[in-house]
Amino acid sequence: MKLEQLSKAGRDIESASFQIIENEIKKLEFEYDFTAPEWEIIRRVIHTTGDFDYKRDLHFHQNAVMAGVRALCNSCKVFVDVEMIAAGINRKRSQYFAISVHSFIADEDVLERARFNQTTRAHEAVNKAYEKGLLDGAIIAIGNTPTSLIRIVELIKEKKIRPALVIGVPVGFVSALESKEMLVDDDDIKMEDVPFITVRGRKGGSTVAVAIIHALMSLASESVSKSNIESKNNKKCEKLKKCKAVTVIGVGTNGCSGITPEAFGKVMEAEVLFAAERLLDFFPQFKGEKISIKSSQSYVSLEQQLRSVVERSYEQNVVILSSGDPLFFGVAKTLLELNLVESNFLEIIPHPSSMQIAFARIGVSWEDACWISLHGKVDLRYTDGLILGLANKIKNKHKVAILSDYKFTPVQIAKYLLDFHPFLSDEWQLAQAVVAENLESVDEKITYYSLQQLAREERDFSSLCILILLKNREKQKERIINCRSEKEYTEGSDSTLCTKKEIRLMSLDALEISANDIIWDVGAGSGSIAIEAAELAYNGKVYAVEMNLQQIAICRSNIYKFATDNVQLFEGEAPSVFDNIIVDGVAGVDSPDGVFIGGHKGKLAEIIISAHKRLRVGGRLVINAVTLESVSIALQTLALLGYSGSKAPEVTLINISRTSICGNESNGSNYNRYNPLNPIHLFKVKKI
Repeated sequence: MKLEQLSKAGRDIESASFQIIENEIKKLEFEYDFTAPEWEIIRRVIHTTGDFDYKRDLHFHQNAVMAGVRALCNSCKVFVDVEMIAAGINRKRSQYFAISVHSFIADEDVLERARFNQTTRAHEAVNKAYEKGLLDGAIIAIGNTPTSLIRIVELIKEKKIRPALVIGVPVGFVSALESKEMLVDDDDIKMEDVPFITVRGRKGGSTVAVAIIHALMSLASESVSKSNIESKNNKKCEKLKKCKAVTVIGVGTNGCSGITPEAFGKVMEAEVLFAAERLLDFFPQFKGEKISIKSSQSYVSLEQQLRSVVERSYEQNVVILSSGDPLFFGVAKTLLELNLVESNFLEIIPHPSSMQIAFARIGVSWEDACWISLHGKVDLRYTDGLILGLANKIKNKHKVAILSDYKFTPVQIAKYLLDFHPFLSDEWQLAQAVVAENLESVDEKITYYSLQQLAREERDFSSLCILILLKNREKQKERIINCRSEKEYTEGSDSTLCTKKEIRLMSLDALEISANDIIWDVGAGSGSIAIEAAELAYNGKVYAVEMNLQQIAICRSNIYKFATDNVQLFEGEAPSVFDNIIVDGVAGVDSPDGVFIGGHKGKLAEIIISAHKRLRVGGRLVINAVTLESVSIALQTLALLGYSGSKAPEVTLINISRTSICGNESNGSNYNRYNPLNPIHLFKVKKI
C-alpha cells in the first residue's frame, strides 16, 4: 500500500494538478528522453515550482533514482545544507522510512569555525557532517549554498566519502552554476560514479530539493509495497506505518495522586507500561503488560531495553514512566539523544523534577545551579577510585545539586570531595551541605550539614536523595584560565620537569580544547598540561601517559591538589602503552580530539605516527620540540603522514625571557635583566 499523506480532497487536487501538467507538456510537444521514475520527479518539481523549464533542465545520473529509493528503504541519513529543507521534509514520511535529517548551518560552533578558517558556514557545516560520519551512504540535498556542494565534490574526489545520492540544486548567481558543473562534468567525479540529480543553469533552491526528496519517497513507498526487493526493509517500513507516538510521563514520589487526569488517562489507555519497579507499583490498577527497567548492574543496557520497548510501539500503545521531569536527566532525554524516537513522535508530560522541589523546600533559587547526576552511573568510577570529573566540575561553583543513589551516597560524595585540596579551603569549610530525601512522600526529610559533618554522618540515607552544596558567593573567586606557575606543580619535590606556563598557554590554545573533548598528554611529567587541559575539558576526559615513577607520583599528587578527577594516569612507555589504555574494560576506545606530545625518550617518530593513527579526523596534534634533532624528526615524520607543501604543519618558534635581579644587593647596585628560557618549537596539525 502506498504511503498516503493527503486527505481525499487533497489527493483530488494533486491529481488534477498532475493532469494539467501532463496536458501542458503534450501541448508543448515535449519529447520524453527520461525514464518513468525520472518523470515522476520532474513532474513533482514542476508541480512545486510552476516552472515547465525543469522538464528540460533536470539532469539525472543513470542510477540516481534507484540509488535514492534503495537508500530510503535502508533508513539512510539525510544531510541538507539549510534548515529550510529540513523543515520542508514531511516528518511522517521521515518516520515511515526511519530516516534522520541533519543540518548544521545554524550551529554556533559552525559559525566560529567559519570565522576562524575564513570560510563559509555552509562549507564548515559539511565538514561537521563529515566529522560526525553522516555523509557516507547518505542522501545529500543542497538547495541554497553552492559552497556546500563544492565541498561535497571535494570530499568525493578525495575519496573521503561516498554518498548514496547527491541532490545538487543550489540556486543563485555566485558559484551556483559552477558547483553543479563540477558535480556533473569533473573527470574525478565521473570516475567515482556517485549518483546525482541536478539542475542545469542557475535555477534550483530549497523547494526543488524538497520536491525531489518527496518524489523519491513516493517511489520508495511504491517499491516497498509492490516488490520483495529489500524484503527486510519492507517489513521495517510496514511496521513503521503502524508506529504510534511513545508517551513519557513524569511521576513524583506521591505516585498517581501527583499526576494530571490527562496523564492518568494515558497510562490507563496504554497496552505496555515501561518503568522502574517502584513507579510501576504506583499503578496496581493497570491491566496491560508491565515491563520493569532492569537495574544498571544487569547485562542488558538501558539503550537495549528502550530500543526493545520502542519497537513494541510499532504495534502497541506504549507509555514510559520517568521520575520527575523526563527531560531532566530522564528517560526522554535518553530516547532523543540515542535517536530512538523523533521528537514529533514523542509525547512528554512532565512532573516537577526532584531538583526543583528540593530547592523549593530550602527556599533557594535554582536557575544558576550546577546540576550533576550520579544516579545509576555505573561507568563513572575509574579503577584508581576517581569519580569521573565530579570534583573538577564543582570546585569553582557556588551552588551545586547532585542526584545521588545507593552507590554514590551523600556521605561517600562528601568523603570523596574532601580528598581533594580545594575542598579543604575556607570557602568550602563554610559551605552548607543539604540532603533532601524522599521528597513529596510521608518520609520526606531535609537535613543541613557542613561538608565535614556530612562526611562523618553514620546513618543511612534513602536511595531517593539529593545533595545540595551552597557556598558563600561573596567568598567565591573563579579563575577563567588556570595557567599556574611551575612552582605550583613541583613544590615539595626535587623535580623541575614542568612545561613553562607561557609555553603551556600557547600549547593549550593550539589544542583548541572544548568542554567535552578527549585529550591525551604524552610525556605528562608533573601533569601541568593534563591538569589544565582537564579544567578546559570539564565534561571530557584527559589521559596522561608517563613512564618515570617519580613523575607519576608528582602527577598523581597534583591531580588531587587541583581536583582534576577527569585525568586518568597511565604508566608506561609511549607509544607501546597506547595499546594498553583500558577504558571501561575496553582497549583502544575513546579516540582523542587532541594529543599533546611533550616528551618522547627518543621515540618521537613512533609516537607521532601512533598518536596520529588514533586521533579522530579533524583532531589536533601538538608537539613541543626543544632540540634541533627533535625538530627535524617532527618535520620529517609529519611529511610522511602527508603534512607538507600546502598542508605543512603550523610551526611556531617561541622565545621567552623573564626578568631577574643582578648586581650586589648589599651596596644597592641592583639591576633587572632578562634571562632567556629554552626556545621551543611548537608544531600543530589537524588530522586530514
